[in-house]
Amino acid sequence: MSVNKSEIIKKLSKNYPNFLKKDLTKLVEIILIEIKYILEAYGESTYKRIININPLLLNIKDILRNRVEILKKKYYKNEEIKKLSLVKKTNSNPIFDINDFNPLLYDFDFESKKNQIYRVDNTDYLINILPRKYK
Repeated sequence: MSVNKSEIIKKLSKNYPNFLKKDLTKLVEIILIEIKYILEAYGESTYKRIININPLLLNIKDILRNRVEILKKKYYKNEEIKKLSLVKKTNSNPIFDINDFNPLLYDFDFESKKNQIYRVDNTDYLINILPRKYK
């Protein structure tokens, strides 16, 4: 599934004033990253089902936009924080990249009512999974 960002922005920007075009570009970039993450984690057929089930799509967007934090905290050898490498992975064996972390590749308990914190093994990075905020 190939997507041309500039074509999307060009088509959408016809309907928006100039001062919103910069915001529109950022929004399209965010959406394309979300699409990439969903495809990486679940594949194309599941992606097609997800985008047609609005509550599921909204839940995944909430996870990606609001519920995963990458924090920096000094690593201590004997600390008792769960290691990211011990979390079950879906479909692949991802390598941690702070600029391209896909939480959907991990079997995190996104339904937990408490924060979950994981140490990226032997680094100063933590992954914080925030509980869902119910309205």
